[in-house]
Amino acid sequence: MEEKKKKKKSLEELLWRWFLIIFGIALIQELQRWPTFKNFNLEMTASFLFLSTLFLINWTQLQKKILIIFIFLSSFLLFLFLYTKDFLPYPLAKWNIVSVLILYSGLILGLLLSSSKQIFFEKHPSQLLKSLLWFIVLSTVVFPLLIWLNHYFQDWFFHRRYILRNNFSLEATFFQHFFFIALPEEFFFRGYLQEQLNKIYGRPFKLLGAQVGHGLWICSAIFALSHSLIALQWWHFAIFFPAMAFGWLREKTGAITSSALFHAASNTFAIWVGYHYL
Repeated sequence: MEEKKKKKKSLEELLWRWFLIIFGIALIQELQRWPTFKNFNLEMTASFLFLSTLFLINWTQLQKKILIIFIFLSSFLLFLFLYTKDFLPYPLAKWNIVSVLILYSGLILGLLLSSSKQIFFEKHPSQLLKSLLWFIVLSTVVFPLLIWLNHYFQDWFFHRRYILRNNFSLEATFFQHFFFIALPEEFFFRGYLQEQLNKIYGRPFKLLGAQVGHGLWICSAIFALSHSLIALQWWHFAIFFPAMAFGWLREKTGAITSSALFHAASNTFAIWVGYHYL
């Protein structure tokens, strides 16, 4: 009985933290109405997710929390200054790695300062190679099948046909979604939230060679719900299924690199479909 109460309390605290972060993202969406920030929705959301996660894992250490907040604000304001003074191009308009590095400097320094033992990224080249391999394996299995199924789905249900449009850049779309959507979302949802759920429920099951627990499907459901809380769309329930794949990759590799890559690839595929089927 005592163990159940403890789990319930831990889950309630975790859900409150998740809700506050989603509320924060919704506020960032509203900042688009301000002329100063109208172009920076994705960058601000990415920085906010990274900052919130590092803030939570350093919850009991006030000095580190203050220092991490200062670093993130400094890196974003530096990016904003350089962009407005035309020293840097807008990173979503061009592949500008300098802009990305400035925005990510807060994350890098925050991770170095954090005393948490929670693992987000691979520590050795062999681990990174394993993550890349699993991303390639899953992509090779999933995306050819999705392309084939989608072709008939678009035809039967929406009477849409494939139209070749040459001005679509897979590389630029993937770049944007990896750095400003997939990686920050995976950092919080699979890197932090799923790991915390695993601490509550454990990982007693085996799924395709990966040790998993109830945290996998709970995190996937929360991830799908999060999209609806920010901007309601009827198809958001379907996000649960790729989220299960993201979560499985996290458990299989022990890091979020492969899940972030597959997440970005999934987003890129969805945008490619919307662009070419009319």
